[in-house]
Amino acid sequence: VPYPARGRMNPATVLRGAAVLLLFVACRSTSPAPTATHTLVYGGDVLLGNNLNTAMYDDAARHTLFGDITPLFQEADIALLNAEGVIANGGAYFDKREPAPHLFRTTPLAIDALQHAGIDVVSVGNNHALDYGTDAFVEMLDRLVMGGIDYTGGGHNRADAYRPSYLQVDD
Repeated sequence: VPYPARGRMNPATVLRGAAVLLLFVACRSTSPAPTATHTLVYGGDVLLGNNLNTAMYDDAARHTLFGDITPLFQEADIALLNAEGVIANGGAYFDKREPAPHLFRTTPLAIDALQHAGIDVVSVGNNHALDYGTDAFVEMLDRLVMGGIDYTGGGHNRADAYRPSYLQVDD
């Protein structure tokens, strides 16, 4: 249920989690030496919408979307990126009262591209998360979870927005 319960989330509340983006990567070894090392790969603002929407409908193009950096994500213990915009079919334009707004939304087929690239966590806390309102935002969160990809930086409610993403790295 969106927060507050009257149907519209307060963007400052939902996205506050972005300011306290918490990703805990914990590694504990039972033997004193050698210490295990793990790799975290972070991709900054990834804009999957606009011209890339066409590529999402082509299986081959969708699976090569990240090009030469795909192996970096796939081989990392944890791969995280910021989805600039929403991954959803639903929602409607949300007037953020900007003089010349840029609106970013991509098809849910983008989840397949993220899965193929080996993305484990998506940061959803950014200035384009609510471009298409709370319905599209909630749809994106649900689709990420259904696709086996965790999210951080926002949520269905205040508690979810502040929830850190915990991932276990196999040793």
